[in-house]
Amino acid sequence: MQEHDVFPRMADKIPEGSVGSARVTHFTVTRADSSFTALRSVVTGRRAEIVSPGRYARLSIEDELVMTDEAVRSTGGRGWCGGAEAPEGGTTMERRTNRPLIEHARGHVLVGGLGLGMVVFGLLAKKPAIRSLVVLEVSPDVIALIQPHLPVDARLTIVQVDVFGWDGWQDHAEHGWQEQGWRGRSPRRGLSRKGPQFDTIYFDIWPSIQASNIPSAELLRGLAAGRVARGGWMGDWDTAYRKLERR
Repeated sequence: MQEHDVFPRMADKIPEGSVGSARVTHFTVTRADSSFTALRSVVTGRRAEIVSPGRYARLSIEDELVMTDEAVRSTGGRGWCGGAEAPEGGTTMERRTNRPLIEHARGHVLVGGLGLGMVVFGLLAKKPAIRSLVVLEVSPDVIALIQPHLPVDARLTIVQVDVFGWDGWQDHAEHGWQEQGWRGRSPRRGLSRKGPQFDTIYFDIWPSIQASNIPSAELLRGLAAGRVARGGWMGDWDTAYRKLERR
């Protein structure tokens, strides 16, 4: 199954528009642009950053690029295609790095970060056995802009909250995980399992790949550790990207 069989083209799903500080625009990657990204990937060694030709959607908040469904979010805004602004986000990259979520998702699913709603479309369409999908999103403007275009599905709940401050983690905070993070230790040792349990937990809250993401990824894993049902799976976009780049 190819990535485009898992995730739709978001320009076909989310129209251009804005609500408050959140804005969606569409852009086109030509064959010449795509060839440039292929050449650049050879130079940088980042094979995941090859951008396929096509029309894509881009989400920005206060004019800062947050996500696209098909370009190179991981470049951190460096120029591409002759110095034009990078349409950061993820062609093959955005789709390939989020695909592990689709492969592992089952039962009750928790996702941190709504973005363009790409993983919501993928999960609801490709994983009919999912019992519930809860998405935590900090920006009310992003929710107001994206939610009206998402599938109408009784399994889907979107909660406007900072993922780090969600009250579902509260009992873990009492054990000191907010300050300590996961840091490679057993995520379940000494943690209460009171509160909601999820079979799948996934985080995608970072606009780009940076070393500074690692502490926050560890923190989220620590906060979420006791919320993963036994036999469940937890992942995040930052780690998935780094694994892809090491192949």
